[in-house]
Amino acid sequence: TSLFFLRYRVLTYSSTATVNVFYGVKNEVKSERNLPDYLLPTDQLSAVMNAISSAAMEEHLIKKFRLNEHYGIDTTHEFYQGQVVKKLRASISLKKTPYNTIDITVNDPYRYVAYEIANEIASYADTINRRFILKYQTNRVAIRKSALLALEKALSKKERELNNLVDSLPVLKNSATTLAVNSLNEKIVSLGTAVENYAQTLKDEIIVLETFSQANLPTIQIQQRAIPDGQSLLIPSAIYSFLIVILSSIIIITYHYFRIRFREQLKIIRSLGNEK
Repeated sequence: TSLFFLRYRVLTYSSTATVNVFYGVKNEVKSERNLPDYLLPTDQLSAVMNAISSAAMEEHLIKKFRLNEHYGIDTTHEFYQGQVVKKLRASISLKKTPYNTIDITVNDPYRYVAYEIANEIASYADTINRRFILKYQTNRVAIRKSALLALEKALSKKERELNNLVDSLPVLKNSATTLAVNSLNEKIVSLGTAVENYAQTLKDEIIVLETFSQANLPTIQIQQRAIPDGQSLLIPSAIYSFLIVILSSIIIITYHYFRIRFREQLKIIRSLGNEK
């Protein structure tokens, strides 16, 4: 019994997959500075960590590997879903490294389940992260387009004001109108520069969106796939079981020894207790 308990409830196999934060889109824009902030390595590491720990990932793993059955959870129990999620979370550990990589380690009593779950997490994290990037970037592009349109309208308005002022110059030519023309010119130049810069930013944002829309561009690279743990747990289980049996025997023998050794004293203590 102790051997079975240790082998399938305490001791587990461990498998680790390593993923690298990747964004091939940076080769398409002029420089890394043109990338949206959330695509820079530090922010992407956090985003991938969140994807791995997300509810979408948990639901996917529970369904794909039928973890209700694997963990022996009674599905008629009112809170069985919480029990499955708790066991799944306890089996997964994440570690960020200084090299923009994340180690995904899965522990499970079955070696093949451990490595399959680790590799599935590494693969499906890319799917979740891609969905987030596409949704977020689509919103960014829409906002940039609206802002650029507003800037272009403001520029057109200032240009019309300048044209109207210039048309009236032969009639109202004086120092006041000259100052007004110069002021409008400065505003138009400033707005023109803003529109030009914003148009380039929008172009970069669209490149990001179009690049990540390509099905063959990963947001995460699997640097090292998990492999089945080659060590056997039967020998450690047998050793621990033997030690448990020895310890249990010592406790039982010690108990009976003291019970026999101090039998008379115990009788006296009981009789005094009964008299009270």
